[in-house]
Amino acid sequence: MKTMFKISALFILTLFFISSILSLKIVSIDIKFSQKHIQNQLTQIFMQLESSDITPLNFTQLQNSLQSIINEIKLSQDRHEEIINRMYSQCLGEDLFRKSEVKFSNETSEIGGETLSKCQKALDSANSHLPILEKAKEEYNELKSSKIQERSSKENKLLKLKNELSDSNQFLNNFLYHFKNVGPNPSSGFIELKGSLITHMTKIGKLKELFDILIELNNKTQPNTSKLAQMIFNLKNNIVAEVSILSLEDKKEENNFDKLKANLDLVIENNEKMIETTKSLIISMKLCVTKQKTIVFSAINKSTRNEKLMKLADITCKDFAREFITATNIRKQQLDSIKEMTNIINQRIGQIDLVILKNLEKISSEVKNYINNNIFRKFLEYVGIVEADNIRGIALSIK
Repeated sequence: MKTMFKISALFILTLFFISSILSLKIVSIDIKFSQKHIQNQLTQIFMQLESSDITPLNFTQLQNSLQSIINEIKLSQDRHEEIINRMYSQCLGEDLFRKSEVKFSNETSEIGGETLSKCQKALDSANSHLPILEKAKEEYNELKSSKIQERSSKENKLLKLKNELSDSNQFLNNFLYHFKNVGPNPSSGFIELKGSLITHMTKIGKLKELFDILIELNNKTQPNTSKLAQMIFNLKNNIVAEVSILSLEDKKEENNFDKLKANLDLVIENNEKMIETTKSLIISMKLCVTKQKTIVFSAINKSTRNEKLMKLADITCKDFAREFITATNIRKQQLDSIKEMTNIINQRIGQIDLVILKNLEKISSEVKNYINNNIFRKFLEYVGIVEADNIRGIALSIK
């Protein structure tokens, strides 16, 4: 069978357009290989149709080649649908997962930052209060020490005064005894006793009380022994009363001192507890600051890492989206080219086997239905999200 014919310019341009699209690097290796193989077969058929000599054997081989291409397109379409369903699900799942991880990391970083701020404020506050508490402890201890010294000094003075009063009281007993039994005879040492009496009364501050006694002792006639004894007895009672008063005052001061000391001890004890609590707080807040810094830095790094992975996945899925649109468009154009070839062959060479034509119509219908079904339209919506300016996707969706 020999037939000369001319191929339309539009058909030739279509074949070259498919070839140029197939050269794009965005098509994956397996799909690119499959599409390239189909394109090579279509090119061979095209070369056969341009040949000036078509034999019946060549015509049979031509039909077999067309059937083989149709079968391969069918397999490619089936495989492509399987891949798109899986990849579409993975892209959406990866995007949701990474966004969730980024959100969780950012929330963790925010919470950690707030906790870090609180721990740092508590640490700064504790560090500023510790010297104040330690200074207060030093001042309380100094006050306690001074009060103890003051109390000790008063006790020593009071003890000394009590001893002097006791000695003076005993001396008055001796003086009265001597006066009654020996009398104021200068030769008996009475003058020395008078001097000692003045010395004793001076020590205990009883010169005023002693004045009347001295007048009576210096009586030019004869001292009134009864009167003098009464005066000395009154002085003794005065000394005893003073000792009693001093003892009561000392007891009162001792009680006041004990209360003051107990209060100071309690304040110092509480102060020491506050110091220990503050030191413990400083240690725990330092650990908290270190821990929260680690959490924040880790969360920031995790967020950054997931954002990078999300961007990488986004790029990959965008490439996949372009690849899918391109491969679907190519497959549709290949089927259109085969239809045009069958029309040319039917008109100029011979009738194509009806089985081949039915298979061609079936796969063309499947591809068309797939392009118009909900799954593909959902994917087009996804493409519109990841690549707003997707002219090829828009063009394919309206065909």
